[in-house]
Amino acid sequence: MSNDELFELVKELQDDLVAYATGGSGNAERYMQLRRILRRQQICEMPLLVRRSGAGRGQLIRHVSGRGLVPADNSPAHWSLSLALQSEVPTLGDIRTLLERDLIPIAMILSRKEREQATYRCTRSAVSLNELGRKVAHIEDVALGRGELETMPIASLRSHFLRFMMPSNMFVMPLEWAGLAELPRVIESIKAVDGY
Repeated sequence: MSNDELFELVKELQDDLVAYATGGSGNAERYMQLRRILRRQQICEMPLLVRRSGAGRGQLIRHVSGRGLVPADNSPAHWSLSLALQSEVPTLGDIRTLLERDLIPIAMILSRKEREQATYRCTRSAVSLNELGRKVAHIEDVALGRGELETMPIASLRSHFLRFMMPSNMFVMPLEWAGLAELPRVIESIKAVDGY
């Protein structure tokens, strides 16, 4: 496949996602509202969801700053994107309540040991993009790198949270093409289409 063909394929996929996410009506404002709410969450006192599956998914970890951190797999990103695709924009209070009631998914599945140690145990959301045949991928890398979560710079963790949870940093790929979502060439094409 040539670069031009790849660019057109990615553009078509992204155009379909934007049309679906906005109901085809140009209702992109709801997408931006969710972005603003997530920005506010990063500076308030609610725990930050961080993608680090080997760090005790669902456990509430205390950062040296006192901020709560909750390790997760990609499930919170799926949840965030599925809200955007349904034109749902929770308020900060809604998100606080959902966290308190353990209704934000933090993993696709928890092991018995993880479940026993977890504060947050939600594993499914109302809409599963995987069940709809889609892989959720990130445009800007959300990897945290090595090191203990408790001592990482809090600014880095806040920035990670936004990259991890913002629908504008995500794209979907058919599951049968899931491996393509990790290729730099595909990600660069997504960035070019989105004007990133």
